[in-house]
Amino acid sequence: MPRLLPHTLISFCQAIFESWGAPTDEAGLVARLVVEANLTGHDSHGVMQIPGYLEAYHEGLIVPGAGMSRERETAATALLDGHWMFGQRLASEAMQLGIDKARLCGVSAVGAYHGYHVGQLGSYARMAAEAGLIGIMVVNDGGGGQRVVPHGGIAGRLSTNPLSVGLPTGTPEPFVLDISTSVVAEGQVRLRRLQRDRMPRGWMIDALGRPTTDPEAFFRDPKGNLLPFGESMAHKGYGLALAVEVLAGILGRAGFVRAPLPPYANGVFSIVIDIAHFLSLEEFAAEVQDLLRYVKGCPTRSGVREILYPGEQAARTRQLRGREGIDVDAETWTQLQAIAQARGIQVPDGV
Repeated sequence: MPRLLPHTLISFCQAIFESWGAPTDEAGLVARLVVEANLTGHDSHGVMQIPGYLEAYHEGLIVPGAGMSRERETAATALLDGHWMFGQRLASEAMQLGIDKARLCGVSAVGAYHGYHVGQLGSYARMAAEAGLIGIMVVNDGGGGQRVVPHGGIAGRLSTNPLSVGLPTGTPEPFVLDISTSVVAEGQVRLRRLQRDRMPRGWMIDALGRPTTDPEAFFRDPKGNLLPFGESMAHKGYGLALAVEVLAGILGRAGFVRAPLPPYANGVFSIVIDIAHFLSLEEFAAEVQDLLRYVKGCPTRSGVREILYPGEQAARTRQLRGREGIDVDAETWTQLQAIAQARGIQVPDGV
């Protein structure tokens, strides 16, 4: 299992994307966001996704250098067609447009569709937080990727449909909530499979509706499926998943779950709020700090060292991996080496 420093891994990924015809700025953006997932501990959304991206590129589901078009637009809203660009670029441009419009109008709403996997959703909510705004983004799979059962069901009808919220805290580390509406994201199951490890009980059921800890049950026919989050209250995760399906799939025009199964694609829907239209950013940050200080000061259960706010653990992981490097699992590294060698790209050495 090699370990690489972040800048080395970013350069390597950028070279791979450029070999597919991506312009330098686009390849650099996607590479940075892919490695950002690894940096913050979300390895399931990091470089292990690149072999799948290559398959999507060959199938025409990723078109490097594609341009974004604005189908509908007002001062505060927009509907964007990504024309099958990298999902990371689709989500980045949608969020940046939302930020610009929120600064003008106070609140904005932007939908974007025809893009591939956007990666770690929290990266885009973080964009808004770092700009001093509140950002909310949701994503669905355009009706494809139906691998989550509805509450009480045993067959896949929904996607993992994550949502993210980012807001400034007045410190270098913003509040960033990034959760799937299933118990875990699909990538977590794929990661357990690559690591030849079992899953915790409660992540998924097999094709007959029985609990399973074997990640292979997700891939073999008949396929098992993920559960909505919430354990005994899974109707909460299920309800949120449906809400995301409406926002990204119907309002954002990405497409919604139905039969026959549509092709996989990511569609995003963002809402951005300019805090300055309600109170000063300084006052907001001070009150957020008061809130977080009070919550973090709660007495802890036995065995719990401290209470963290969303984004705090990711920030610590980013600092650690930024210093010591990022471990890439052996199977993913073998696949990345093969991609690089086939395209004449130099494979970097580990630290």
